[in-house]
Amino acid sequence: MNSVDEAIFKGSTDSEALGFYNVDRALSGAIVFVNRYIKANDTWVGETRYFDYEVELSGTKKAYVTYCSDESTSFLKNRKTGKVDNTPTTADSYVLYHTALTKNADGVWQTTDVASERGSEKCQP
Repeated sequence: MNSVDEAIFKGSTDSEALGFYNVDRALSGAIVFVNRYIKANDTWVGETRYFDYEVELSGTKKAYVTYCSDESTSFLKNRKTGKVDNTPTTADSYVLYHTALTKNADGVWQTTDVASERGSEKCQP
């Protein structure tokens, strides 16, 4: 998530971290996601809280991680105007992520796939 956020903040998918920590479908999905922000001339402000991590190892080189995010205090900000879109908190402010990771030859865990469920009941208070 930090590598995706960095790319959004920089306004570029050429971030070194984006391609280092994300590979395969996760990388192509991250590039599409970041490009939506770039094309809209947006970034975000506020705080996103991540919680309820669950990790399942599959051998020594594969892992599956699920976790929730609370985006109720995260808001879109237009880079050009500086206007912040203070949207109200709804069920869609809470997202459940399902990720697959593989350990590379250097021992670094890289995300290979990501699926998300916006509005997930599991993540709502």
